[in-house]
Amino acid sequence: MCKETQSPSAALAALTSAIAQILDSSRLPDVGAIRSAILHAFRSGVWIPHEQREPGDESYVRHVLHSDPARRYTVLALVWKGGQASPIHAHHTWCAYSVVSGELFEERFSYDAAGHGAVATHGASRRPGDGGCGPAGLNQIHRLRNSRDETAISVHAYGVPATELSQGVNNVLPLLEPASL
Repeated sequence: MCKETQSPSAALAALTSAIAQILDSSRLPDVGAIRSAILHAFRSGVWIPHEQREPGDESYVRHVLHSDPARRYTVLALVWKGGQASPIHAHHTWCAYSVVSGELFEERFSYDAAGHGAVATHGASRRPGDGGCGPAGLNQIHRLRNSRDETAISVHAYGVPATELSQGVNNVLPLLEPASL
């Protein structure tokens, strides 16, 4: 699913308008609705500009697609070459994501309070239209990786402005038991 079907600016405007409406309608963000908005925005194809589909050589790359002027959220395209993975992490903020091109494998973990780290629980392949969402905290601990040769792209929305992405999103955790997923 990599055909371009609409103008990137119009598609992004529709997505960010949908996210803003969701955030305006409730005191607590409906992350499931935000994930659905991302999914809906890519139903007819990938409209991300080519320069924001470029992977990095050493690790996955985050390309900022939009940072809300009111500082409520940021939308990013994460581009993954084969073999690249995120660290095991929870989130300091709410998040929602959907795979829009290629395939990722998502490993899930539970939090072990005594060991202050992550224990593997299960994993699943994520294809275009698949994804996840969750509130801030230790209830959604995961690691995403591209175990395929082809580049994969996922789109994520986080409840922080772009200026706070480096410190305000990932809460990296140690793996307490070897993963066998």
